[in-house]
Amino acid sequence: MPVYYPLREVFKNEIMTYLDLVPTVKDLMPEDGSNSGNIVSHKDMSISDVVERYFESVEGAYSGIVANVVRTTGKLDGVVSGEFCRLCGMTLDGPGDSRWAGELGDEIDEFEVDHEVHLCYGCRRTIRG
Repeated sequence: MPVYYPLREVFKNEIMTYLDLVPTVKDLMPEDGSNSGNIVSHKDMSISDVVERYFESVEGAYSGIVANVVRTTGKLDGVVSGEFCRLCGMTLDGPGDSRWAGELGDEIDEFEVDHEVHLCYGCRRTIRG
């Protein structure tokens, strides 16, 4: 099922400028309750809030790079495989997972070698700590 993001290449500051020009549309926008102060710890923030804060900080000075990354990721294809992680349901990518483990210096568990464990790299890391 294709997912479309029509405003993928539009920056938040561009939307805010447009809303200032067309005040009738601004009434439809929810209030921005974000706090723009410096945050040392993201412990009490959701992943969505952390990502939003990151893109707000990068959007100004590096907006061209962000737009290029967004366009590039839109062209990437997912791994086609018949196997899925038994915990999260993501498509398994055996060679990719092995590459990640090798680059990060993870030791391969002998149980996983002897028994075919159908978990993605992220779930294995989460379970083993």
